Amino acid sequence: MDTSTANGQQPASIVALRRLLKQVLRVTVLDGRIFLGTFVGTDKPLNILLANAEEYRIGPSENPNGRYVGQVMIPWRLVVAAEAPHAEPSPAQDSDPVLKSSESDFSALRDTLANWLYGMTVI
Repeated sequence: MDTSTANGQQPASIVALRRLLKQVLRVTVLDGRIFLGTFVGTDKPLNILLANAEEYRIGPSENPNGRYVGQVMIPWRLVVAAEAPHAEPSPAQDSDPVLKSSESDFSALRDTLANWLYGMTVI
């Protein structure tokens, strides 16, 4: 798939997505589980593929240590939050090295993935 524009440059959405490759992502799904693993790709339905992933369940009766699950594919429809490390926090952000995902951050990630895969904006 050729992702370059007419002037030979890649769209900003492609550049942003490629920056996430090989980064550790923290993905929270609908049932409260948290997956922490290396982002290795996505597919047309926007499923997230993590390698060397660990699964954590949060709750009083759950094991706080988590468990190693290896490679996982997380269906996009189950994702409620996605977080990635931020190399250089801006002065406006707090000193936490993890980029906190808000609804707008999550929408931006969804739009970036959709632009990369489909070349269109998600509404």
